[in-house]
Amino acid sequence: MVLRLYTALHGGRIQNLKFYIGIYQKSHLAWVEKYFMLSYQIVRKLKNPWRVPDKLNWIMDSGSFSELKLRGKYTYTPEEYLSKVEVWQPDYFVNMDYMCEPHQIKKTKLSVEEHQKKTLENQIKLQDLLDDSWVGNYTKLIAVIQGWEPNQYINHLDMLKEQGLITEYMGVGSICRRHAIKDILNVLYKVKKEIPRVKLHGFGVKLTILDYELAYRCLDSVDSMAWSFRGWKVLDNPIGEPLFGKPCPFHEWKKCTSRADDCAACPRYMNYWLDRNLKLISKRGGQTFLPDMLEPLEVIEK
Repeated sequence: MVLRLYTALHGGRIQNLKFYIGIYQKSHLAWVEKYFMLSYQIVRKLKNPWRVPDKLNWIMDSGSFSELKLRGKYTYTPEEYLSKVEVWQPDYFVNMDYMCEPHQIKKTKLSVEEHQKKTLENQIKLQDLLDDSWVGNYTKLIAVIQGWEPNQYINHLDMLKEQGLITEYMGVGSICRRHAIKDILNVLYKVKKEIPRVKLHGFGVKLTILDYELAYRCLDSVDSMAWSFRGWKVLDNPIGEPLFGKPCPFHEWKKCTSRADDCAACPRYMNYWLDRNLKLISKRGGQTFLPDMLEPLEVIEK
């Protein structure tokens, strides 16, 4: 049966994206609706794991962006990383990938292809460790597809296929710092066309892509911690007065309990920001498609 790509993938219907809210404090946990993401950079500093309610689904990120940005290399091993996965028991955990943004390449002084190979090598190490432990009984590895230009992502996919490293859930890396929506959508489309039946996650994507149908066709989930940055700027508080005891700007019937002078760490603001984006996903999914931005969808055999 010959169908258009999106029909073969999703039965002709737009899917609702899972939205993983990025958190970094234990107090945020009580405000999470269903999905959240927590970085290994936070986890590695804590002696005891948080108690995560059974109703929540979460991903442990490998902390790759800040690790390479600050240090230009990983300062922890796959064994150390997996030991925390074993203790914390996330539903999924992300490969220790190497980002391919130009500033990351400049930091490591390696090529995009070398970053891709290191990403592949780390996945092999983690997968071997996972296969030899009992951890794989409850948590799964999210492989990461890396590159910068669209053809580089396809080349990396070919590397992963050759090694049998295509997983049921894969992340598309190095898209969070891109400014052009067209470039992000083009990368997502080309990757999805290569692996149409694999679930894709968009790491730290620009939330403006949620305006476009193609994002919903290509992605099963996204994550973002942009709420914290927004919370830092959302108030007109130039003097920096503490907010404690003042009416909450987003829940006026409540008093602020924070000693800070902004909302960057406030779980109430996180909840407010998340609710707005979940409503956007519900409302905008399937409304806008931009065929002029990308090559036409090819017909494929289902």
